[in-house]
Amino acid sequence: MKDLNTERGREAKLRDIKERAAKLRAVISKYRTIQHENDESPISPEALDSLKYELEELEEKHPELRTSDSPTQKVAGNVRAELKKVQHKVPQWSLNDAFTWIE
Repeated sequence: MKDLNTERGREAKLRDIKERAAKLRAVISKYRTIQHENDESPISPEALDSLKYELEELEEKHPELRTSDSPTQKVAGNVRAELKKVQHKVPQWSLNDAFTWIE
């Protein structure tokens, strides 16, 4: 009986992890859309990075949860139609997130 309970516990935990990953993908995508397409920030960049970091950790531990449309697998948001492309005289820097130390 103990083995059956252990197996059920593992299945329940994996189900919870799958649900959390799906919720994180949806929430991150929603906030990215608001931020990049509407130019609004309903949550801080650090909070958004924290959600993405949590999703990355789940996908690292459970690669089967990684999907091609995951926010960890694509660049955030679409470019707003009214923005014009410009050529910068100096290359522009890009930061990964609030948790990545760059030397």
